[in-house]
Amino acid sequence: MLRMEMAEEELEAGIAAEVDRATEEALVEAFNALRTKAEDSRRNLMIHRQAIGFKTDNFRKCIVLYPIGPARAAGVPKAEASYVDMISDNASKGEWLAWRYKKMSLSECKSYHALPNKAAKRSYLEALLALEER
Repeated sequence: MLRMEMAEEELEAGIAAEVDRATEEALVEAFNALRTKAEDSRRNLMIHRQAIGFKTDNFRKCIVLYPIGPARAAGVPKAEASYVDMISDNASKGEWLAWRYKKMSLSECKSYHALPNKAAKRSYLEALLALEER
């Protein structure tokens, strides 16, 4: 993950320095490759944690402790990456649901916990994400 963060800093520095398109694409490709490797490592960590008995809240804790940002595309600034872009780049929808869960307001949290089952709660989080996009 550290290598991914360093590649992202290098990418941001390249964008700020207005490097040529080919160099930017190479930086983006390097970042996205390291991001994919970080996702695989985090997924393996979750599997191993679950295998040794960390079953309660394992997924959310790993997402919170080891956040991985969105995949990048050449010519698109970091701030413009969105939930829809992430889903189209094969990022985990669960990561975005966990992210939205963390930033719920008190009233949203009360509504969420009043729902009867997991499917309803997931639908509620998806609706909050859709509102986030607007």
